[in-house]
Amino acid sequence: MQHIPRPLVMTLALAATAMISACATGPLPDSPSATTSLGDTRSGGPSRWELVRWQRADGSLRDIPHGDNGQPIVFDFNDGIDSQQGTVSGTSGCNRFTGGYGKTSTGIRFDHIASTRMACPEPRMELESALFKAMDSPLTTVGTQPSAG
Repeated sequence: MQHIPRPLVMTLALAATAMISACATGPLPDSPSATTSLGDTRSGGPSRWELVRWQRADGSLRDIPHGDNGQPIVFDFNDGIDSQQGTVSGTSGCNRFTGGYGKTSTGIRFDHIASTRMACPEPRMELESALFKAMDSPLTTVGTQPSAG
């Protein structure tokens, strides 16, 4: 197992705190300023969100690569994103995961995340490792914007 320097781990963890800000469902809005929040109330039921980018600690955005057989990072909130807590499953870009989630006053937290452990190309493994590390701590939602389909 490769040792990752603590400052890098902390930077990745901080950088990923806004990762859910890029998750969304529904059609594209007409206005780029249109946003929704995890705190907004909508009808219940399952919700599928795809992570398309997250904000790093320095403020720059990290796009999630697609293509080259790279799966998207998907969160399926089985009890609906509007539930105060529930179960979540999805793909982390390489492996599948499942666990619990709950809303916080500023975002969302994940609990007891378990995943498959397939080996994938190094860029995907690094991305997945950063994702799971970020999911170990409560995440702050900066904002979400609906995305196409």
